[in-house]
Amino acid sequence: MSSARAFTLIELLVVISIVAVLAGMLLPAVSLVRDAARQSACLGNQRQVLLALEVYAQDWDNVLIPMYRSTWAGKDWRDRLIAATDALPTEVVDGSRRSPALGCPPARQLHPLSTIGTPGVKTVQTYAGNAIITNEAAAWGFPAYPDAGTPLNFGHRGETMFINDGVWNAAGSQYSSGAYRNSANTIGSPHRGQGVIGWGDGHVSTLRRTQIDDYTVNVVAGTAAWRFWYGDTH
Repeated sequence: MSSARAFTLIELLVVISIVAVLAGMLLPAVSLVRDAARQSACLGNQRQVLLALEVYAQDWDNVLIPMYRSTWAGKDWRDRLIAATDALPTEVVDGSRRSPALGCPPARQLHPLSTIGTPGVKTVQTYAGNAIITNEAAAWGFPAYPDAGTPLNFGHRGETMFINDGVWNAAGSQYSSGAYRNSANTIGSPHRGQGVIGWGDGHVSTLRRTQIDDYTVNVVAGTAAWRFWYGDTH
C-alpha cells in the first residue's frame, strides 16, 4: 500500500518564494487602483461642492460665497455653505453638521483628527476655496472685488479656480479653508503629487505639483496664473 508523497523543504521554499514574488508584483497595482478610486471620489466630491456654490449664488443675488477664513462667528465658508443650502450631504460630527463632500479621502486619512475647538474632533472638511477672488484679497495687498461681493458670472470662469485640495495647517490643527496666491504651500497635492481643482464653470480636473506651483507663485497680470485666481474680474 503506497502512501502520499510529502513536499520536501526545498519544494516548499520554492512555492513560498513564487508566492512572495507574485505578491510583490500585485501589491503596487492594488495600491494604484486604490489611489485612483480615492482620486475619483475626490473629483466627484468637488463636483458636488461646485454645484452647491452655484445654488448659493442663485439664492444670494448671483454673488459667490466669500471664501476667506472665520467669516461667520468663527465658522468658515464650508460651514456657511452647509447652513445656507441643502445641496450637500451632511452628517453630525461631535455635535456639528459637517459634509463629507467637502473633504478629500486621502487628506482625511492623513490627518484623521483635528484639534481645532474640541480636542479629537474628526477631520471631515478639507477643501479650500479661492479666497483671493472673494474679497479677502485686500487684506493681503492684492486687488479685491468691491464689498458688494464677487458676481458668479465673469469671463474666463473655466480657467479660474474656485476650490482645491486644502493644506494641513499644523499651527491650527485643521485644513485651511482659504487658498492665496504668491504662496508655495496654499494648494495641496495628496494624489501622488497631484491636486484636484474645481473650476468656475463647474468642471474638475487634476494638476501636477509643478503646475500648481506655477499658478501660485509670482502671479503676473494677463497670464494663465492670473486668470487662475481672478478670471477677468481685474
